[in-house]
Amino acid sequence: MNLTEFFEKFIIESFSVYNTPFRDFWLVTLFVFRFLAVEIIGENIFKSNIDDEGDEGFNCLTDVKGCTQQCYNRFIFMDHTRLWHFQVLFFSLPMALFYFVASFYNSKYHSMSKEVGKMPEGSADYVRNMRKIVEYTQLENRYHIMKEEENKKQVTWHPNMGRLYMVLCILLIGMEFASLYAVYNLNVWQNKEKDFLDSWKIPRDYYCTVGADKTHNSCTDPNVRCFIDKSNQKTLFMLYIVSIQVFSILLLIGDFFYAVIRFPVSSKSYRKRFLGQLETEKRPNVYSHDLGWAATKLKSYNLSLLSHFCSFFGQLQKATAAK
Repeated sequence: MNLTEFFEKFIIESFSVYNTPFRDFWLVTLFVFRFLAVEIIGENIFKSNIDDEGDEGFNCLTDVKGCTQQCYNRFIFMDHTRLWHFQVLFFSLPMALFYFVASFYNSKYHSMSKEVGKMPEGSADYVRNMRKIVEYTQLENRYHIMKEEENKKQVTWHPNMGRLYMVLCILLIGMEFASLYAVYNLNVWQNKEKDFLDSWKIPRDYYCTVGADKTHNSCTDPNVRCFIDKSNQKTLFMLYIVSIQVFSILLLIGDFFYAVIRFPVSSKSYRKRFLGQLETEKRPNVYSHDLGWAATKLKSYNLSLLSHFCSFFGQLQKATAAK
């Protein structure tokens, strides 16, 4: 099993059941409209190979060997494409932690349900274990559509998971703002402009001051003029990624309020409701969270799009390796 098949089977099919439609749509924008766009388009636009004779993307008016490399390092201490790749990595870490914790609660609920199912109804052990089940299951999602519409997977939500999901939303929103701020600072460094609007562009030329620093012996001229190729294309692509990031922030904000409204964060009211049913029905009905027809369809389409992304990215990797 390669990395693409692992991502498609375990990440999309297993972990996506804990996502809301907003989170699924955010994942689509992250991997398809951002990561895939950077891999296919951004890498070719921002690609640079620096040597003493210059480069198609970065040239300096100097004959001193090593000066062009030093100016390039001063101009780009972090490449835009590498920064966007790090974003995907940083976003994946807290999501993976949440999914593993959610899987733990879900597996614990199902194991307790099997134990309770073997007990005779009305026994003291049965009532005590049913109270534990009420504590560990406040919400079930029975409407997750996987590849086959008949294959529906049940998900159990604990109040702790509802609170943790909201914390994850806030964390992801903060990381999105931090990544925007990092891109803005990188542009300010390259443009040497303090104006907000002028900073959101890639400059056409750059005045390198590496030679003014006595610790760099590779440049004798204190002020070397350098030229950046494809500045308009780089600016256009960067603005595209920034606009997608702003849209992603709006999706995460919607995801947070959706979680506040629909997910349980306190078990007191549910305990009163379910424990009251124990005396009469013995087996209380689990609170059901219906996504609704539109949200269910949107979730299904998002998962299908992510699955196609995995297949396309796997083919892209094979084509790159063949070259």
